[in-house]
Amino acid sequence: MLAPADRMKDIFDERLNKHLAELQYPHFNLDSVRKAYQINSSLPPAKEIEATYRRRKAEFAKIEAVKDDDQKWFKALKEVKIEGFVEDNVAYRLGTDLTNKTLWKLYFGFLKDVNQKACFANDFT
Repeated sequence: MLAPADRMKDIFDERLNKHLAELQYPHFNLDSVRKAYQINSSLPPAKEIEATYRRRKAEFAKIEAVKDDDQKWFKALKEVKIEGFVEDNVAYRLGTDLTNKTLWKLYFGFLKDVNQKACFANDFT
C-alpha cells in the first residue's frame, strides 16, 4: 500500500500526463488544458510543451477558419499529421451528414494512402 504522499504524487503525475496528452492535438479547449497543466505542475512548462501548445492552437484556428469548405477543412486536418485525429474528426463529421460525397471521396483517398504507406512499411520490417 502506498503512503499518502506517494499516492498524491501518483495523482498529480496522472493529471500531468493527461494534460500533456490533451495538448498533443488541436481542439477548442487548449487554453484550459494549458492552464490546468500549469496549476498541477511544480515547474514551468518546458519549451517543447509551449511550442506544441502554440502549434496546436494555430492549427485549430486554421481548421476552424475553413470548417465550411470540406476540401480546405480536410487539408487542414491532414496538416496536423496525426492519422487518428483525421479519422476521428472525419468520422464525426460524416456522422452528421452521411450523404456528403465530397468528404467521403477525400476520406477514402486518405485511407488508401495511409494503407499503402502501412503496407510499404511492412515490406521492410
